[in-house]
Amino acid sequence: MSSPWAAPDLRPAADGTPLSLVPARTSPPWWQDAWAGLLTVAVTVLTGAPVGLLWAALAPPVHVRIIGEQVELLERWRDVFIAVDGSYLAAVLLAGAVGAALAWWWAAQHGPVVVLALALGGLAAAAVAMVVGSLAGDGSAAELVAAGVQGQQEVSVRLRATSAVLGWPIASLVTYLLLSLRR
Repeated sequence: MSSPWAAPDLRPAADGTPLSLVPARTSPPWWQDAWAGLLTVAVTVLTGAPVGLLWAALAPPVHVRIIGEQVELLERWRDVFIAVDGSYLAAVLLAGAVGAALAWWWAAQHGPVVVLALALGGLAAAAVAMVVGSLAGDGSAAELVAAGVQGQQEVSVRLRATSAVLGWPIASLVTYLLLSLRR
């Protein structure tokens, strides 16, 4: 026969208080968790556009010479494209780390839903940053040729290493994990 009564736990907690007298940690209601997740995704995705503009501003310019229908790259091709992709990766890694630190500080009590929101929102925000950054410049070489532009021109940045979009969610998850381990 089982009894609804149980003996109190008299083992001491870290501060010497019996464990039976330590209040249990309560988690927020499900709707607050859902709200925190939605808000985390929304804020993260909205930061994608400014990060894309930051990338376009920080990325080294790509200079080409247009003569008729021919387009000639004026820099060493590998170096400029690596620098453009690297500046994108640096921007999204920084944004992911800062966003995760803010989410951890603001919504750590919401647990897994915020972590999932950081991952999904980070992936979407990185895609937004890629598109906005690409649109921020003067246009692609093909667009400039089609418009009849001639001479030395600066073309807009374009992400060639598309796997770099994973930088934002990975930075978010790693930062959140490291902050959670500090507790």
